[in-house]
Amino acid sequence: MTYNDYEMIRDIINGMPEGKKEQLRSTLERNYLLTTCYDLPMVEIRTYIEGWQVILSGTKCRFSIWAFDRDGEFEYGRKPVEKKLHLLHGEYGATWPVGIDFNNI
Repeated sequence: MTYNDYEMIRDIINGMPEGKKEQLRSTLERNYLLTTCYDLPMVEIRTYIEGWQVILSGTKCRFSIWAFDRDGEFEYGRKPVEKKLHLLHGEYGATWPVGIDFNNI
């Protein structure tokens, strides 16, 4: 992954609605209880014509975000059915080069 990919992922995470951020906080707390690590260090990003899917993974927990691209603005929602999407690029198993501060989410 390039640095720009990480910046885009940070923008997607920071722009999430408050309800989705609360789900992320819950996932982080659950991961902490199970592993004593308040972090989701593994990152998967899948780029589709229709939008992006970001999957954050810890040892025991995963968190997924779907963002549509609406003329440069992110619109969050449920991921459409996979067979109706057009995958452009998938990057699996990358780790954050510098940790994202999940405490500020």
